[in-house]
Amino acid sequence: MPSTTSFGEVSELPTRASCCAGSTPISPVDRLGWAETIRFLERKLTTCHPDNVPYVQKDLEAARRHEGQTLFDIVVEIIEHHGPGGREAADNVQLVLG
Repeated sequence: MPSTTSFGEVSELPTRASCCAGSTPISPVDRLGWAETIRFLERKLTTCHPDNVPYVQKDLEAARRHEGQTLFDIVVEIIEHHGPGGREAADNVQLVLG
């Protein structure tokens, strides 16, 4: 099932890779895993359009069971769909690491 999360919503995610100087970096998969997905959906539930509440609630319940997409999965999906070779490649979304 396609995500109901927009690129704008994902771009507001926390960007820190680790909590403290000198600590072991946290991988994007872990940082954007179930715990952050649940926090994100709880916040989204308070700001989404009333018509979307049942869908966000369903996603939240699934995330609490560790089912469905994590935020990492959603970001990857956005890049795949809007990047080169994707079905919306005309948007020309590129992942730049640096």
